[in-house]
Amino acid sequence: MGTPEPSPASGVLNTEKVKRSRSSRRRRRLSTQSGVRSSVPPPERVIQQTDALIFTDRSREGLQEEPWCQFHYEGRNFLKSNKIISGYERRLWDLVCFFSSVGFSFAMFAGSVGTLTRLCVLVLFFALGLNGSELRVRVRLSDRLVTEEVLEADTDRDSISLEFKQGDGTLITFLADFKQDVKIFRALILGELERGQNQYQALCFVSRLNRNEIIPSESMARLRQKNPQAIRLAEERRGLEQLTMSVAVNLSRAWQLSSHIHNMCSEAREAIYTREADVKHWLDKGVDGSMFEVLPQTTDVPNVQACHSTEDLWQPCLCTYSLRLEWYPCLLKYCRSRDTTGKSSTYKCGIKSCSKGYHFTYYVPQKQLCLWDEET
Repeated sequence: MGTPEPSPASGVLNTEKVKRSRSSRRRRRLSTQSGVRSSVPPPERVIQQTDALIFTDRSREGLQEEPWCQFHYEGRNFLKSNKIISGYERRLWDLVCFFSSVGFSFAMFAGSVGTLTRLCVLVLFFALGLNGSELRVRVRLSDRLVTEEVLEADTDRDSISLEFKQGDGTLITFLADFKQDVKIFRALILGELERGQNQYQALCFVSRLNRNEIIPSESMARLRQKNPQAIRLAEERRGLEQLTMSVAVNLSRAWQLSSHIHNMCSEAREAIYTREADVKHWLDKGVDGSMFEVLPQTTDVPNVQACHSTEDLWQPCLCTYSLRLEWYPCLLKYCRSRDTTGKSSTYKCGIKSCSKGYHFTYYVPQKQLCLWDEET
């Protein structure tokens, strides 16, 4: 008795079973390779699927992007359109996307959500560390030249620094130390080599920091500008402050006044000055008086004149140096708002900018150290 031949209907059924079996094995193998145990997305939504990188269909925008970078581009465009971040910060956002995409792929390949989380946190801290709290502002100097001020806040050390270059090449640095209530001015002045001076000359002036001179460091750290190319003008032009710096400060012991003095004034080792009134205040607070040395006064040396009136380059004289901070945030602005119950409250809504000049007078053992203070 021969074996019966299969009917056409049963042959078609067996063929369909083989196709479905092959298709299910292919889906299981693909799911195992990608490390994803969930079901595969619908075939019409998948453009390409290779290892852990899933490219979704974005035909509406004509783009094929990995989901992590899709979030990046949408977030970046939102921040850019709303002017929340500057161009420098947008580049950092791009950097976050790049490293996060690599971390996303690695974590998906490894099948570890914890790894992805740790990578994201590391990238975020890395980006924030690069960005810091630096603010660059374009300002116009008194000689009509435009320069760039660099303002930086250090919330950990509770300080603010401001730095810019004048038209003659002099580098001016101002630092406010809120922990010690000390302010430091430093000037790096280009020397006149043909007259026997060094390449540059450094001056440092240390004084007490008064209240409402500049905004707090935590407020400065959050300060941003919408238009970095704009030339800023101060809202308030404060008067010129005359400072007679009659006391020299020993650099090796100046850490008692502020830990910033050593870093800022190391080039001006023999030219760090302060006021006698400030010295009395610091002595009352228990500071070691051995760091101070009272300089000769006109009453002690009758022949001492202003440097611009002294002809001999090797004679002692009274030198003057002037500088101006053309733009800095001096006060916080507060606005009022009301909630649904009618209760009013205040919140920080901006800053007030100021400009202030300083005129320092101090003793030098020879006019050679004060060539800029000459009659014109």
